[in-house]
Amino acid sequence: MSVVMAATHPDVFKCSAIFAGGAYKIAIDAVDGLIALRGTKYIPKKRLIKDVKDQNPNYKGKYPNMIIYQGLNDAIVNKKNALVLVNQWTGLNNTDTI
Repeated sequence: MSVVMAATHPDVFKCSAIFAGGAYKIAIDAVDGLIALRGTKYIPKKRLIKDVKDQNPNYKGKYPNMIIYQGLNDAIVNKKNALVLVNQWTGLNNTDTI
């Protein structure tokens, strides 16, 4: 939920913490969501960024900073989802991971 809030209200939130979740708009329905959480769905970085920017096309400010937590042995959310989130949010903020 915090990914959605950060993506849809970047003017309200300065930072966000994600615990074992997926990127904004990584899925279009429940089945697609399960595929994405398994870590088998590839979405190019440009599309990940575009999905957030398209939500607020007139927003020109900085997007929230994000800290991402993902367990290595999570049976539901594959650890690859953390990298997808990193790609999406570092791309939005034009920054590295530090």
